[in-house]
Amino acid sequence: MCRTLLVQGWRFLPHSYALVNAFQCLELLRRPALRLFHEDLRFPSTTWQPAKGILEDREEALLEAIEKPPAGSRFDATFRITYPFDLSPVVECKTFVFMTSEHLLVPPADMARDLSFAKLARRFDGVFITPSHWSKTGLLNSGASESQIAVIPHGIDPQAFEISPERRSSARGNAGLEEEFVFLHVGAMTKGKNVGLLLRAFAEIVNRHENARLILKGVDSLYRSDRMLKEVLASLTTRELDAVQSRVTYYGGQFSLSEMSNLYALSDAYVTPYSAEAFNLPALEAAACGLPVICTDGGPTDDFTTDDFALKINASIRPTEFGIELAPDFESLVSQMDHVLTHPAFCDHARERGPEYIRSGFTWSHVVDQLLKVFFQ
Repeated sequence: MCRTLLVQGWRFLPHSYALVNAFQCLELLRRPALRLFHEDLRFPSTTWQPAKGILEDREEALLEAIEKPPAGSRFDATFRITYPFDLSPVVECKTFVFMTSEHLLVPPADMARDLSFAKLARRFDGVFITPSHWSKTGLLNSGASESQIAVIPHGIDPQAFEISPERRSSARGNAGLEEEFVFLHVGAMTKGKNVGLLLRAFAEIVNRHENARLILKGVDSLYRSDRMLKEVLASLTTRELDAVQSRVTYYGGQFSLSEMSNLYALSDAYVTPYSAEAFNLPALEAAACGLPVICTDGGPTDDFTTDDFALKINASIRPTEFGIELAPDFESLVSQMDHVLTHPAFCDHARERGPEYIRSGFTWSHVVDQLLKVFFQ
């Protein structure tokens, strides 16, 4: 029996929701007993513009060719992945809504029409799809019931993020980084990423290791990451700034998936001292590429990291105006960055075990298997 599924969301945008939607749709198209339809939803900002070239031409053509929902059509299920979160039901159709909670709460500002999530959740006859147990706790704290939530992680494309020793050597050589130890951080440079903490820790690392380099990858087109980074740099002391300014490389433009993979290939370790995340897809991608991952302890990355390839930053819980967040410890961050730089055996071990672990349960094929089980159980 052929099932019909309507996906409502964003395509062709360098935003995590759009990328997750794109990868899931590409995998859904491979399922023979499923007929897929897609409805493009409005971006939350008029400054956001569609962008091509993130995926391969063939993949973007497949996404472009997905059928639009004919007027009056009925579907077996609808999956909505957009922001602000919209719990509007689809007539005579089971509705599934992707939701995240970074601060263990869902404020009214995150909801379409600025409505109370708790009130909407009580009337919602569908299922919330969320990518981590941390995020699930936020939905529960905000009024959802256990039976309404399915935790389904994000995934990776195993071919795109397969880094051979030869490719790694070539990428590092082309970038002139053969003699340097490269830390990488990918994110919007927003407050929850803790880039200021990272830069202060990196200043300490540079004072100990002259060969250390930090690469930061932002998203200028959506978040003006360049502006936020300038503000963070302005907050550093003169000593910290003198230490890091010649050892930090920043990229803010749109990168294709291939270019992002190359960025992972030329790096030695991935570092993410976040305070508020719902999943942290770059950390998953980095692990799939064989990078040791330095990440905050107690958050969503606990769902997909192990001691074989990840070093945890000690963190405490603190209240904020948005809810609850993690407070990674500065000394612990410095210690873990120093450890990964001075223990090449751990890096070699991570290069083997990380990709092995991620490919065993966190590919887009695994993700879609779980989605379809929830959609059509």
